[in-house]
Amino acid sequence: RDEEKKEVRVHFEGWSSQYDEWIPVDAKERFAPPGRNSKQPASQSKTERTKAISRGVVGLRNLGNTCFMNSTLQCLSNTPIFNTFFSGGRFRRDINKVNPLGTKGKLAHAFGNLLREIWMGSSSPVDPSAFKQALGQFAPRFSDYQQQDSQELLAYLLDGLH
Repeated sequence: RDEEKKEVRVHFEGWSSQYDEWIPVDAKERFAPPGRNSKQPASQSKTERTKAISRGVVGLRNLGNTCFMNSTLQCLSNTPIFNTFFSGGRFRRDINKVNPLGTKGKLAHAFGNLLREIWMGSSSPVDPSAFKQALGQFAPRFSDYQQQDSQELLAYLLDGLH
């Protein structure tokens, strides 16, 4: 790609090339050691291989009546180009820290951290408390643990992450 940016193109087998990801070369935690194509040992059992293949197939813990939030987060998490942008950290270079109405990147960082935990963590349910706290800091209507409208949250997130 661009020699100055020093990024590597990653193509996901079985996916259209539109979902290819450009990963900075210095993102060492995203690459397996030379000669290996995963972080798992070569002598994996079938169960271990299934866990490795199933990354991202985890639930989010419900914090009271927050299923509206969890369903919205799962939809965004499973949108490949959106997921790649945030979990890969590419959003960092686009944060507007001077917008007086914005979150100064705090919401984007919390969202990116949550996506990394969903996709690169264990196969256990993920606790979205840190994300919910950041969300509630900027949108008080989502700060409690009551049921809210998923579409309102989605509209807020798309605007807040933009």
